[in-house]
Amino acid sequence: MLCYLDLFLNDINRVAQILLINFFTFLSWIVIIIGAIDTFPKDPYSNKRVWFYFGVMTGLIAAINSLVKLINSLMY
Repeated sequence: MLCYLDLFLNDINRVAQILLINFFTFLSWIVIIIGAIDTFPKDPYSNKRVWFYFGVMTGLIAAINSLVKLINSLMY
């Protein structure tokens, strides 16, 4: 069983479940990236700024990975 969407929506198939899971995973990474950019420290040479760069870059890599999974789920 992929998830419990079939308990809420009658007769939802597995392809739709995979598509929805991958879409919302991609969307959650985009929201995390936007939140990290919005709370970016203003000091130009601070240690916090380096960690925010690291967080944004890691989020971008994860978002690209989930976008590839979303595109692959459309191939079914």
